[in-house]
Amino acid sequence: MSAYSPWLTYSQPPTSTLPAVIAARLSDGEVIGLYNGRSETGARALGHRSIVADPRLARTHYINKRVKIRESFRPLAPSVLAEEVDKWFVNPGREDCSPFMSLTLKVREEVEEEIPGVVHVDGTARLQTVVRGSGFFRKVIEAFFERTGVPMVVNTSFNVGRGEPIVESVRDALDSFRKSELDCVVVEEVVVERKVLGRIEGSDR
Repeated sequence: MSAYSPWLTYSQPPTSTLPAVIAARLSDGEVIGLYNGRSETGARALGHRSIVADPRLARTHYINKRVKIRESFRPLAPSVLAEEVDKWFVNPGREDCSPFMSLTLKVREEVEEEIPGVVHVDGTARLQTVVRGSGFFRKVIEAFFERTGVPMVVNTSFNVGRGEPIVESVRDALDSFRKSELDCVVVEEVVVERKVLGRIEGSDR
């Protein structure tokens, strides 16, 4: 990856602390790409090829416009600790009710204002339930919950630009990072950032 060295810097926190590092950055308002393990099969990114953010921030417009490069009105989905679903959503039926981000549920009115980043205009959200022991992505959400009291993160597929597929290779991830306004990318256990950080003129962040 020598072609990327002029503009990238790398760090590798201890594996045990990486989820907490990501959670801290998310709670500071960063938008982060996750590239971990094998890619998923199916229509949704479920944590292996995902862009994640803090659901407490009403940043759908920013993420769609400046990161995903798509229509600003399109909603973003939450990935939720399965055992916490009933406290945030109405009548899911069972904890692991939507493991493939295929079910839309009503957000409980008393918590809508806490997670504006994932609530649709009709008060619903299309969620992914993440069960105990399901891997690295689960640990990131657990760390975010411990830090903020909110048991979910925004999760949208890791692709940028209209019509582009979800990233498959490390090269895809780095190329997408280079042309987007993601704050960083976590490739397996390595945090990848730009060497020169700064706001792009006209950014609404």
